[in-house]
Amino acid sequence: MRFRRTPRRSLLISLTPLVDVMLILLVFFMVTSNFLNLNMLPILRKSTEAGAGDGRPNTVDQRELGASGGRVILVRLAADGSMHIGGRSRDHTEFIAVLSSRLNADPEMPVLVMPSGGATTQDLVRLLDTVSAAGGQDVRIVRLGPAT
Repeated sequence: MRFRRTPRRSLLISLTPLVDVMLILLVFFMVTSNFLNLNMLPILRKSTEAGAGDGRPNTVDQRELGASGGRVILVRLAADGSMHIGGRSRDHTEFIAVLSSRLNADPEMPVLVMPSGGATTQDLVRLLDTVSAAGGQDVRIVRLGPAT
């Protein structure tokens, strides 16, 4: 008498618990991480070479500003999201009007954006969109470092 062997079933590993764990890890890392690191945005470098400024940590190398002859438009973003140009806080329509008039005079003039430490990323993105809509072509973010 011959015994027939039943074919062995291969063991299947269920992937459902693995997918559940990966989803939980994904949500955990999304919640605990920063969505935008402001250090990734292009900013002006410090002037450290001899003859390229006075060597202070917050000076701007004039060669980086292009052909505008050192003239720039400085825009400040306050912690409450208000935009300052020319030393005054401006509402959205007035800000666009002032910025557009200055950029119409020299379209290649660099626009330096200096956000406050308490400004939100959303306010910074909104300001960058506004500057772009006003005709800013050379927009840079300036971050002041600690005094040395």
